[in-house]
Order: sequence, then structure tokens, then C-alpha cells
Amino acid sequence: MATRNLTAVNREWSFINAQTNLKLIDVGATQHLEAYYYQVIAANSNSVDVSCRIGTGATALPTVTDDSATPAPGTLLSHGGIPRGGGVVGHMGGAPILIGVQGEDLYLTCSVPTGGSLRVVIQLRVVEDA
Repeated sequence: MATRNLTAVNREWSFINAQTNLKLIDVGATQHLEAYYYQVIAANSNSVDVSCRIGTGATALPTVTDDSATPAPGTLLSHGGIPRGGGVVGHMGGAPILIGVQGEDLYLTCSVPTGGSLRVVIQLRVVEDA
């Protein structure tokens, strides 16, 4: 399948409340995304650790089932508790770290960053599939 680069996307978000399946990037039916970099930082002012999941899905993040051999597809990041003042970064030196399925959007779910915030930076391309 031939592709062409449609849009380079570099975005930053800041969350002070819990989010459940918040659509970050809307991908068209004939497009897919390629993620190249992410950074998720918990503010030092947070009084709790913050869980965060980011990934692709048709209408929401896929469900993770405990003790199952079946993985959740399309996962970019899954962290059970980013400590205050800490964070996670993912990249592969220019290669995509996630290639989404055609038509699947990018979603985020996170717990409440009580007393502070959770900052998210993502760099990706939305690609038109020919």
C-alpha cells in the first residue's frame, strides 16, 4: 500500500483532571498515524502518582485484561504511576515507535494529578493511505 505524508503533528497538552478515552488526534478513515516521540511529565506539585495510557483505537483505548495472554493492541504508553516530578519519554531515533491501524484515533486515559498536572507531548505524522 503506497502512502504519502499528510500532516506532521507536534502537540502538547496539560491535564489537571482525570481523563477517560480522551481523543487527542482524530484520524480519517483512509489515514493512519505514525508516532515518533512522546513525553509524559507529572508536576512536582502533584501529591499522588499518576497513571497514564496512550494508544490507538477505533472508538477508545483497547481494554487491558489482567492475567491474559491477549495483549492490548495499539499501545503507545502504559504506566501505572508516574511519580511526582517524574516522567517517561519514548523514541527510537527517528523511526516510528507506533504505526496505527487505518482509521484508528489516538486516545489518552489518566488518573487525577491531584494538586498539580500531567503534561503530554507527542510528535507524529498522520499519513494518507493510497
